[in-house]
Amino acid sequence: GARVGMLRPPTMSEYGYRSSLALQLWYRDTSLRLVRYDEFRRHPEWDLAAIIEFREGAVPQVLLVSPAAMRQYLVAGERVRIEDWRAALADLAQADSLQTERRAHSFMGRVAGRRAFCWLGLGRAAEAEREARRGLALWPEGSDARYTLASVMAFTGRRPQAQAELDTLLGLSPDDRSALALRDSLRSWTARGP
Repeated sequence: GARVGMLRPPTMSEYGYRSSLALQLWYRDTSLRLVRYDEFRRHPEWDLAAIIEFREGAVPQVLLVSPAAMRQYLVAGERVRIEDWRAALADLAQADSLQTERRAHSFMGRVAGRRAFCWLGLGRAAEAEREARRGLALWPEGSDARYTLASVMAFTGRRPQAQAELDTLLGLSPDDRSALALRDSLRSWTARGP
């Protein structure tokens, strides 16, 4: 009955693994399941035996993310949803400390990006920008970090740079509602002038 989480699985891996079938064959246990991020994100109560992060073009390509660290990250997400910024920052500090494999850049970038968003929520633009840049250095696909950076740039008068960040974010996540709303606001501000 063990579940193994997959964070950023390689392209076509579900096809290659035949969903969970390869894992079940390797371990001769038909109750094992591979679980994608979207699925275990919706069920933070699940106990995961491991979480595997794939890094394309890196050595090693597969790293482990601590299930306990991921659980804290997901708890922080709930706190962000209700705008409890300080509690979310504490949860993110816990997630960071529980993650021993520091080369798991996708996960570490997610933590940094969410931390940046919390700093933005607290109105601390310098901390938000610094942490957003750190998150993007770890994981360039990080939506929280990129949205936060675009927001800070927009609110500090760097509108062309903010637009470039939003273009990148929307290229990765075309349906990101927050990014679309910020893009529309930027267009409105630009139409009105400086």
